[in-house]
Amino acid sequence: MRLVDWVSIVWILALLSLLFLFTSKAKGTDHIADVREDKSLEFYLAAHKTISPTPVKRPIEQEIERVFGQYAPRAIKILTQGVKGTMCPSGENNSLNSKARYVNKDGSVDRGLFQISSKYHPGVSDACAYDYKCNINYAHRMFLRDNKSFKRWTCGKVLGI
Repeated sequence: MRLVDWVSIVWILALLSLLFLFTSKAKGTDHIADVREDKSLEFYLAAHKTISPTPVKRPIEQEIERVFGQYAPRAIKILTQGVKGTMCPSGENNSLNSKARYVNKDGSVDRGLFQISSKYHPGVSDACAYDYKCNINYAHRMFLRDNKSFKRWTCGKVLGI
């Protein structure tokens, strides 16, 4: 760049600085109060307030809601909530892990999302037990057979649902 160009840029910046200084002093220090009293600013801020996004539901939660309908909150509760100091301290499957596997002392396995027992439900294949849609549908059938109760699950008993 040539020296003439640099001089021009410096002059323009100096003029802009003076213009800014002049307009700030013309308003005085009351310009801060003017902004606070400006109702249009409050309206603008209220209208453009950041809205926190609705949490996105995972496919597993969506499937539970679809299958269990109005009883979905209870189904999610036995999976995710427990009572400290009981046989259900943190829910049946608080991470909603469709591949969860718990081996019992007798060698039977509680499988999948709703921890379907291989001992009490030998007709449920591993493929079904570990597929969240199949697991949810089977758990829903158990729920309906038990008069819309989760009493078969330890956390269902503990939570009284």
